[in-house]
Amino acid sequence: MVSSGEKWSFIDLKGETVIKPAFDDAQNFSEGLAAVQVGRKWGYIDKTGKPVIEPKFDMATQFSDDLAAVETQGMWGYINKQGRYIISPAFYNAWPFTNGLAPVVLEPNRQYTTPQGTFTEDVGHKWAYIDKTGKIVLKVEGFTDRVGDFIDGIARIEFRDGRIGYIDQTGKYIWEPQ
Repeated sequence: MVSSGEKWSFIDLKGETVIKPAFDDAQNFSEGLAAVQVGRKWGYIDKTGKPVIEPKFDMATQFSDDLAAVETQGMWGYINKQGRYIISPAFYNAWPFTNGLAPVVLEPNRQYTTPQGTFTEDVGHKWAYIDKTGKIVLKVEGFTDRVGDFIDGIARIEFRDGRIGYIDQTGKYIWEPQ
């Protein structure tokens, strides 16, 4: 991908343009498709530049494990390569699948309401990992800033205060946050 002025295009390994500048933003190809932004909406093209999934999402990620996370009206879900929802939008944020699991935000920063109004306490998010059916297989305890992918059965958990810990696939800390 390269930006030529205001539009993005795609080049090959020789630096030759293979898809002409036509996109307001773009992501790399993954599993044969690339997420592209046209106007304010995101869709997907194939390696010839042909639209495969029309731009209709507020945000989109790369395909991974045959699914891509997409945002519509502030909520995230997962689509297949035909653009059909496999996991309906139900999450405040979502990341790509790795080894059959994807981290999602179940609850954003803690909110509370007083007579003076609604306030957000920036303490992190409630995270979980889902499988490819959308079933929650593991809820991460507490409010955390970020969670990582499971690699060799271990995921990194980062807290807003700078502490970092590592959990196994049951959610048990194998390295307590410090």
